[in-house]
Amino acid sequence: MATLSDVKQRITEALKADSTLAGLLGSDASGQTPVYRDPVMGRMLWLPSVTIQDVYVRCEQAGLNDAYDGSKRYGWNHALIQIDVWAKSPNQRDELSARVQQVLLAADFRAEGLALSPPLIFALAEPERAVYRHSMRFTAFYVAEVSV
Repeated sequence: MATLSDVKQRITEALKADSTLAGLLGSDASGQTPVYRDPVMGRMLWLPSVTIQDVYVRCEQAGLNDAYDGSKRYGWNHALIQIDVWAKSPNQRDELSARVQQVLLAADFRAEGLALSPPLIFALAEPERAVYRHSMRFTAFYVAEVSV
């Protein structure tokens, strides 16, 4: 992994590649699986859908090489990645949320230098608008090159 953008892209790819999740989500107006990175505020929300964004990022500079020998220096990073599942009913939300967790916690991201923790889950609902949401916060640990 090189950047936070790479981490979010890898998570997006893993979710879109799961045929069960794609079947539960269906397609949006453009015919794509509705898994979106960094959604634009104020834009219409497609239901059901999944959105991915970062909430917090921190780099530990006490990396894997001191860089005094001229080689590359790496640091441990951790980010709080928020994945929101949006649905039209509580049952649909719960089913989508469970599948997202299964996909991400079963995925092997070690080759990319990425690990995800089990999520903290917040259930949010707007019954008057028929919008039901699970907000899942995964801590992502990854290795990135540090500029010296």
